[in-house]
Amino acid sequence: MAVNENGGGPLRKLLGKVVGRVVDVALGTGRPPPPPTTGTDLGISETRPPEPTITDASETGTDLGNSESPVEVAAVGDASVRLSWALSDDALARARRVLGEDGELKARLVVVARDDERVVSSQIHDKGGVGAAGEWLVRHIPEGARCTAAVGLSRGERFVSAAHARVVVL
Repeated sequence: MAVNENGGGPLRKLLGKVVGRVVDVALGTGRPPPPPTTGTDLGISETRPPEPTITDASETGTDLGNSESPVEVAAVGDASVRLSWALSDDALARARRVLGEDGELKARLVVVARDDERVVSSQIHDKGGVGAAGEWLVRHIPEGARCTAAVGLSRGERFVSAAHARVVVL
């Protein structure tokens, strides 16, 4: 702590009072500090929102994405998925505004799976140079994997989704 020429001034006095009070309380010779202020004392409700419930989509059949999405992921056979998409001009324009420049149109498949030791990993598969409408078959997807897809614009490391699909469990 920096000390000024007159021995510390107001800061030293304040610090001395705080330290003295702590010592007095510890020795039992002083009065304890007031209890901490709660949100209720300040007129703030302390009710908390309910904890979110995490549900496995494969058990409930819940659609975790946009059911009217122009991007669809469908299981094909045991270890493959087919992506299909048809993007509107408005969706592409929004993605272009977010990216801030033109980019390459890509289809992206995200696969989240766990191995035999229950270690979860994710893989991203990109297919560049796609059109505003198209299909893509991706093979060798692990059993039990959760898959979702997006089609959007990419520039360098950035990817801006124009539309995305619901989650599918293989």
